[in-house]
Amino acid sequence: MDCIFVGNLAVRVEIKGKSKKQMWGGPPYFGAIVAKTLGCNPTIISKVSSNFDTKWLKYFEKENINLIKIPAWKDMIYEVTYDNENNREAKVIEDPGPIVAVPKIKGDIIIINSYFGKIGLSALQNLKEENNLLVLDAQGYIRDKDPDGKVINVPWLDKEDYLRYVDILKINANELFFLTGKKTLNSASNLLKLGPKIVVLTLGAQGSYIFYEKKYAKIPIYETNKYEHAGIGDVYITSFAIRYKETNDVIDAGYFASAAASFVSEGIIPNNREKIEKRCKTLREIFLV
Repeated sequence: MDCIFVGNLAVRVEIKGKSKKQMWGGPPYFGAIVAKTLGCNPTIISKVSSNFDTKWLKYFEKENINLIKIPAWKDMIYEVTYDNENNREAKVIEDPGPIVAVPKIKGDIIIINSYFGKIGLSALQNLKEENNLLVLDAQGYIRDKDPDGKVINVPWLDKEDYLRYVDILKINANELFFLTGKKTLNSASNLLKLGPKIVVLTLGAQGSYIFYEKKYAKIPIYETNKYEHAGIGDVYITSFAIRYKETNDVIDAGYFASAAASFVSEGIIPNNREKIEKRCKTLREIFLV
């Protein structure tokens, strides 16, 4: 199965008190690794500058992750600062700009997901085919920056133009508000009327809801002792899309995605399918699914 990830790779800098940690990141990075774990052939389409970290390039080559580079002057760099209550504030340090267009490439699953900045409508039009799954994470479409680079949320005013091409839409509660003006299950369900066949609403420690065919399902989390932020949603939606493509079972895909995302909460990008399957089985047994 071929999975195409469209979105800018990023360097994430985390600041907690006096601690400062730099790491590779960006939704395509997390998604491609878990796709590889699940037996898929991942391709990333990202803006990349001539100064892009060669160690990162060698890593992708070693892992057989294809990288299609769109030339850029800068690479994506952002800081996330946590306060004493673990609240966070994000700031864009360098921005390569939005991905406006992409080359024509075939994929069984297309995942449109960038931490910051819209991916152009022509990219969706160019990649969407009758028999593939096009997945869109709304996070990049509601984020902008103020003059100081601080990341702020803005309404997604032209969402109807995009969502007609989308099979699976992923949102969180904050994104739901900036999409609909409300934070209710009905408002999430109403997004199905704009084109998506499935809407996935992730709520962190509260689990997730999946809306489809005029009904919805509540998916619990696999509880762990830790809770890390970076990459949880990216691994969740990638795992969900792959499992759904394999089984055409919405509920099963939700439990599988919850199991996969639990590893990220422990600071691990899942790299063993058997371990994901084991947690998925445990989760379903606990909730008698």
